[in-house]
Amino acid sequence: MGSEHRAVKKKNGKIRVSIDYRDLNKASPKDNFPLPHIDVSVDNTARHTQFSFMDDFSGYNQIQMVEEDKVKTSFITMWDTFCYKKYKLRLNLAKCTFGVKLGKLLRYVVSEKGIEVDLDKVRAIMELPPPSTVHEVRNFLGRLNYIAHFIANLTDKCQLLFRLLCKNAAVVG
Repeated sequence: MGSEHRAVKKKNGKIRVSIDYRDLNKASPKDNFPLPHIDVSVDNTARHTQFSFMDDFSGYNQIQMVEEDKVKTSFITMWDTFCYKKYKLRLNLAKCTFGVKLGKLLRYVVSEKGIEVDLDKVRAIMELPPPSTVHEVRNFLGRLNYIAHFIANLTDKCQLLFRLLCKNAAVVG
């Protein structure tokens, strides 16, 4: 059972290794206590008067692992074979804020007023050129999915776009 990996350059210039563990996840026993759904977590976070947001350095590889399971995280690169073994979470203070009135949590802005749309994300959607290929239509719909929480009946409003994705769809107009 292999895992696919790739190196991704982050905005700050650092390299992040991205590994696809879906095959390993399929073979792993299911967790009796799964994480809560993201929307529930965001809903429960909003409507407070103060927030603190903490970010850690590469948190995915800072969780202590049973010794015999470490080999299951191995991946091969052109430089060597690696596996995750680090733990003891360390905060990235440049990305932490404490005692603020609002802040970005996952893909939303949370505040005392509740959940709000991230205007930077909306701006990015509005600045997209009109889609002209099936791939671009899918990309656009994926980005719209971000703001679906804030637009009533968005699926109904996008029916024409969904029809464009059907095989042999005729474009009118």
